[in-house]
Amino acid sequence: MTGGILRYIDGANRVRSEAFDKRLMALPEHINDFIEVQRPIDTLSFLELRAVVQKLRESGHQVRKYVVQLTRGSRSRSCT
Repeated sequence: MTGGILRYIDGANRVRSEAFDKRLMALPEHINDFIEVQRPIDTLSFLELRAVVQKLRESGHQVRKYVVQLTRGSRSRSCT
């Protein structure tokens, strides 16, 4: 990254800012995360959707709408 500001919260709950010209950032993503073809959520099996929800949850994303879809999917499968 170039020309940015790093912000963090210190032990006394104060926001600290540190400007930088250049900085290397570690990214948790791998190349496969970008080249993998994503299928529409409503075409995934229960197990595939559960794996997507878990991965998103672990990375800090909001997953409520997917959990609702998981719950609906499991109910419709159990009724048939």
